[in-house]
Amino acid sequence: MEKRVFTKDMASIKTAEVIECPDCAFEFSVIHEQSETNGLYSCPNCQEDNLEADNYHLKEENKRLREALEFYAEQENWKRHNTSEPYSLDGGYEAPTWEPSAIEFDEGKVAHQALQGGKIK
Repeated sequence: MEKRVFTKDMASIKTAEVIECPDCAFEFSVIHEQSETNGLYSCPNCQEDNLEADNYHLKEENKRLREALEFYAEQENWKRHNTSEPYSLDGGYEAPTWEPSAIEFDEGKVAHQALQGGKIK
């Protein structure tokens, strides 16, 4: 199929109001007026930048939350380790002592750090 070209004289010329965004100097048509409010405009260029920033922050949050889930899902982190063997003292039985599991020792700190946006230690 042959590409058709034309001149300005052959086309209908329409005029449109163009607005320049005060934040980024991008020029766009007034059709980007906010439908619910008269006279307020939304710059398509700034919106795209905001979406990219939002996407970055969501990916970072997802990474933190996944790290926290992996910590709590790891079965080894739930195991307690005994620090002494059971023994008998004067015929009585003494139970071994146990070290808390990584989960017990953590007391939810990993979850709180992930939810609050901090670096998980």
